[in-house]
This record gives sequence, C-alpha cells and structure tokens, in this order.
Amino acid sequence: MHMSVLRQPLLNPQLPYHPIKDLTYILQITGFVMGVVVRADAPWRTLPDLLAHARANPGKLNWGTLGIGSTQHLAMERVGMAQGLSWTHAPYRGTADTLRALLGGEIDFASEASGWAPMVMAGKLRLLAVFTAERAKRFPDAPTVRELDMDVVVDSPGGLIGPRGMDPAVVRVLADAFRAAAQEPGHLKFLDNMDQPLLLLDGPAYRGAMARTLEEERELLRRLNLLPA
Repeated sequence: MHMSVLRQPLLNPQLPYHPIKDLTYILQITGFVMGVVVRADAPWRTLPDLLAHARANPGKLNWGTLGIGSTQHLAMERVGMAQGLSWTHAPYRGTADTLRALLGGEIDFASEASGWAPMVMAGKLRLLAVFTAERAKRFPDAPTVRELDMDVVVDSPGGLIGPRGMDPAVVRVLADAFRAAAQEPGHLKFLDNMDQPLLLLDGPAYRGAMARTLEEERELLRRLNLLPA
C-alpha cells in the first residue's frame, strides 16, 4: 500500500474501489523521506531563503516533481498555499527526470523523495528541508518543514493491506508476522539505506490515519482544482 492507492480514486472517479471501505488495513510499516533540493550552486542556503525569494519574485520560480497529484507535488503545494506564494510546477515522468532537469537548470528546485540522496552526499545538490515528522538519519543537518514553523508533515506511509472482509484471525497472524519481520536488524538496515523510517501502526490505527488523510487530500485537491468535475 502506498499513498497513490488512497489518492487515485479521488483523481479518477472511474476506479471501482473505495480506498477505505474496500480494503483491510493490516499493518503500517514505513514511509518515505521527501525533501526540497536545489543545485549546490544555488543562492538559497535554507528553505526560508528560497521562500523569501519566491515571495519577492512572484511567478518567477519553476519547480519540479515526478507528477501532478503526486505526494511530492501536494506536499510543496501545501507550503506554497500556506505562504501565499505564486510559482510554476513542472511535472516530470519520474524522480530521475526531475533531478536531471534540476541539474540541467530547467527548474530552480525540486520536491522529491530521497532519490536525491546520492547527489546531496556527492555535493551536487543541497537539501534544504524534509517533509517528515523527524529529521532524516543520514541528513541530520536538514531541518523538517515543521521545524521552520510551517504546519506541513508528510511521511507518505506505506504498509500491508488486503481485500475487504478478511478473516480477523488471518489479519492478526499477518500483522504479527510482519511486525516482527519489520523490526529485524536486516530490515532496519535496509530501511536506513533507503532513508525510510520505521512507522509501525496496527490495522485500526492505520485505517483511521488513512481515513483522515483521505479527507485532507480531498480538500487539498479541491483547492488546487484537481478534482474531476
């Protein structure tokens, strides 16, 4: 399960499922670190620097993500709407294309998942902030957006789901097994290498969190005029 499973029925009313009612939520396991990156030679050292420039130059900055309606796109739109900013979003076909465009000067900054990590570590990109609730382990100097006094937290959680009406006994067995496996040292090391935090939630809590997120995203997509007519 990832956030697109939740969001796509909002964007495409032809999809024949309800993301809460038609699924069994078994266990939330992890999430994704997403952040705002600029080229290493960009004049902005911090996210407030970038936002101040955008405020002083409305409509001048271009920024990229892997696509319209993606988690990365909506996270940055939350910041822009909260700050009253005007800028231009450029959707690409994937994170690799977005980062290529950033390095090539097509866009001024990118809001992307941690595919930027190798380039940040190599000094080609600068990480200004992350959207997660906590700082990323490998990039402890990059603040969270929330630390910068903006109420935007996006962990983009993912986990284990099944079809509606699963046997509760089967759900318990699966949840217990995956909860134990998720905490094994080898898996924790894998998550660290992928910049993915461990975000365990049991099935009812996972379902409740996704139900709340569904309504929040419905309202955000409405404000962005992205909901189908």
